[in-house]
Formats: sequence, structure tokens, C-alpha cells
Amino acid sequence: MPTMPVERFALKEGRYAMLAQADPARAQQLMKMAQADADARWQLYEQVAGVHRNLPESGKQDDGSSGAAPAASARRRSFGATSGTSEADPARGRVLPSPFC
Repeated sequence: MPTMPVERFALKEGRYAMLAQADPARAQQLMKMAQADADARWQLYEQVAGVHRNLPESGKQDDGSSGAAPAASARRRSFGATSGTSEADPARGRVLPSPFC
């Protein structure tokens, strides 16, 4: 939850403080709209944070169907094998294709 209301935060900036002095009624209306928007956004973030995505383990298909990942990794392997220029990946001890080919 946010630690302070939008109005208290916004009035620390000169442009919002000037608006509050120049047109208090309009400033109050805009602050209420901004607070409602911030509350809705916060609620959306909490909802998104509660969503969990289950992925199959790396290299395994959970339903037995063939997916795009094996084909993509095969393309990467063949690209690396046929590429004229490559560079070593010391962390994994394999050769990666150069991005400049």
C-alpha cells in the first residue's frame, strides 16, 4: 500500500502547488481523479502479483506434445554449427554464434 496520498505527494512539487493556489476547486477535482487512478493501478498490481504461472521443467514437455522450444534450440545449434564466425562461452564450454554474422 502506498505510504501517503497522492495529493500530499503532489503538493511537494511546485507545478501542483501553483495549481492549488491558482484554482483550488480544479486542483481538488484533479487530485481526487489522480487518487482514484492510483488506487485502481495499485489494485491491478496486487492482482497481477497474485497470478502464478506454472511452467514445465526445462527440456521436458508436461503433456507429451511437441512444442516450439525443441525446434528453436535445434535451430540455434545448427546456426552455431554452420556460422562462419563464433565465440566461446567460457561459462558453459560451448561455442556461440557471433551476433555480427
